Amino acid sequence: MGQKHERLREEFELLFQDTFPESRIFKRIVSQLYLPNGVPIKVNMDGQADSWAIIKIKEYLIHLEIEYKIGKDRQSKEQKNWQGVVESLNGIYILVHDLGIHGLTPMQAIEKIKELLKC
Repeated sequence: MGQKHERLREEFELLFQDTFPESRIFKRIVSQLYLPNGVPIKVNMDGQADSWAIIKIKEYLIHLEIEYKIGKDRQSKEQKNWQGVVESLNGIYILVHDLGIHGLTPMQAIEKIKELLKC
């Protein structure tokens, strides 16, 4: 991840925690590691969103996935598939874009989450 991508993630996560203080947001790492003997171990799945969160609304917990994009970046096929999985299980998937072109700006994303949760 580049510096702009990381700054966008940090900006959104701060806004999220300020807006939903009883909720938690986590950075997800999708990677491949290697054991000393050279055997690869996959950490998470390709296409999973960059962050995930649990939002507490009354006595309910809502699962949220957040993908961040910079400039002309767009979702990959795997990311679109993951979005479909999340939404098919009644989770919330938000695409945050630094310019708001292919997704929502961080503030727009927070407003969209509030709208979906009827907060």
